[in-house]
Amino acid sequence: MRRMLVMLAGAMLAVAAVGVRAQEGAKASSDEWGKLAASNDLELKGNPPFHLAMTFQLFDLSGKPEETGSFEEWWAAPGSSRVVVHMAGLKEDGWAPAGAAPAVVRDGYLVRKLVEVAVRPVVASRPPGEALKQENRGSGKTRLRCVTRQQMLQHQQVDGETLCTNPDIDDVRAALEFGGSMVSIRNSIGKFHDTFVALGLQISLLGRSAITGTMTTLQSFDPATSEVKLPPSASESVSPGPEAGHVPAQVMAGGRVSFVEPTYPDRAKMQHQSGKVILGAVIGADGAIRTLTPIASTDAMFTDAATEAVKKWKYSPYMLNGVPTEADTTIMVNFRLN
Repeated sequence: MRRMLVMLAGAMLAVAAVGVRAQEGAKASSDEWGKLAASNDLELKGNPPFHLAMTFQLFDLSGKPEETGSFEEWWAAPGSSRVVVHMAGLKEDGWAPAGAAPAVVRDGYLVRKLVEVAVRPVVASRPPGEALKQENRGSGKTRLRCVTRQQMLQHQQVDGETLCTNPDIDDVRAALEFGGSMVSIRNSIGKFHDTFVALGLQISLLGRSAITGTMTTLQSFDPATSEVKLPPSASESVSPGPEAGHVPAQVMAGGRVSFVEPTYPDRAKMQHQSGKVILGAVIGADGAIRTLTPIASTDAMFTDAATEAVKKWKYSPYMLNGVPTEADTTIMVNFRLN
């Protein structure tokens, strides 16, 4: 018997409200992140098989609407799933074909990011030594409980991803990365079996809309009788963790072994201008940068400087099941005077 999505009431969240800090942070319990994953990730062992469909609207670097499309996912168990993207210029798996224009590569990055946020907004796996900080944020009627991952990088404790929920419910309403430069908002929430899911999604980069998504289908299906054939499950873990080849930005940053300082643009110096650049990166199994794609930037002059420097960076090979693996990740470069 199919079980359909149950809709819950959910108010629109303002990105600005999420960023207002109401009280100083305190240490969160070590299982807090796991609780959030159990309540919000569809792709966890023991969850029922599902078929999900979502339409999306892409925006260009200036925040203007451009391409539209949709994606579907069929999932039966960790390691047994299929994603199909329906959009001209992208392959079925959401990647751009070899030789595609940078704008198309960027579209592919954003679509894959939307898929990730839609089905697994919380990756349960955590690197060793990571701590959690909890604090209340918001203003007026918008009050959120936020948990931040903290990790030691280059002998300094830095904040990573932040997840925010309603005060007394483990429903992830917002995710902030790079100090809020990348924000994912789950505008409205429903429930599928025991899992909170996003009916509406918005991903913003550097304060501009990058992609939005609207859920059109979420229902159970029987893999044994479905016309969509899935590979057999190859995992016995509780959580699938990061996908093969996909590495969260904070995790990959900890493996950087060689760094070239970006050259500060002369025009930006004269105008006393700071800037930020977000790059999509593919890092080879040898730790060298394979490709870089501008995803968002405050100004093109910073984009060129960041790209020129980052392409020379080197990382420790990302190991998956003991094997060096090509990694798809995100890198942000900050330009600040003094």
